[in-house]
Formats: sequence, structure tokens, C-alpha cells
Amino acid sequence: LVDVNSCKSLKVLVLYSLTCDNKWVEDLLCNLPLLEVFRLIGCEGLEMVKISSNHLKVLELDSCKNLVKTEVDAPLLSEFHYCGSLSVSLSVEAVAKELVSLDIEQRTDEVLLNNELVEFLQNFNHSKVIRLITGELLKVLVTFV
Repeated sequence: LVDVNSCKSLKVLVLYSLTCDNKWVEDLLCNLPLLEVFRLIGCEGLEMVKISSNHLKVLELDSCKNLVKTEVDAPLLSEFHYCGSLSVSLSVEAVAKELVSLDIEQRTDEVLLNNELVEFLQNFNHSKVIRLITGELLKVLVTFV
């Protein structure tokens, strides 16, 4: 077992199927000031997450099925990969204007409504490119001018 908090120069961290809460994630990010790539995959216990980092460039939230609220404040963030429900409350305060990649996994019990999609995408209206993949593997390229 490695104490990740002592790895102050860590730049990439991938967490799979971890049981954690928002406070643990916030504390972790505070202790990893140089982290550039952060991936949370299959962390089903996570219901809310606040990501705040001045160095983070890539963020992935994938299959965190109980996630209902996400706040992101990362001025250098150029890639955001999201795979999950559109019903999550998402607040994106500061991200780079270069590229945002969204992978949306539509759950079988969820109906993807146009107004939900528009509301979700409004979080990224400052971005130049959004890659959107729905559960039906329909690919759409959205460019904001």
C-alpha cells in the first residue's frame, strides 16, 4: 500500500473502484499540487466531488454511478472525459478553452431528452470542441463560435 499523499511530485493518478467520499478526494488533491492527470473510474461510493487544482490538465470521471453533483475549478484543464448520467449536477468554473472531450454513457433507464443535453452542454459553452458519444454510439461534433 502506498501513501499517495506523500508523493508530492506525482503528476498522474488513476483510481479504480475505490470507495471514497468528497472530503477524501479534496484532501488528496490538496496534497498533490503538481497533479496534471486525474482519473476516477468506477468509484461507486462517490456521490459528490469537488475538483479544484491549478495544475490539473486532464480529468476523467467514468462510471461513478452514484455521482449526483460535480464541481470543477481547474484553470488549466484542457480535457474532461465524462462517462455517466446526464442527470448529474455539473458546475464547471474555470477550464482552459482548448478542448473538452465528453463521453456520455446513457443508462438504459434514462431517456436522453434534448433539453437535458442542452443544459448539460451549457457547462462547456466556452469550449472550442466537444466530442459527444451517446449510448447508441451516435457521434456528434459540436463547435461553439
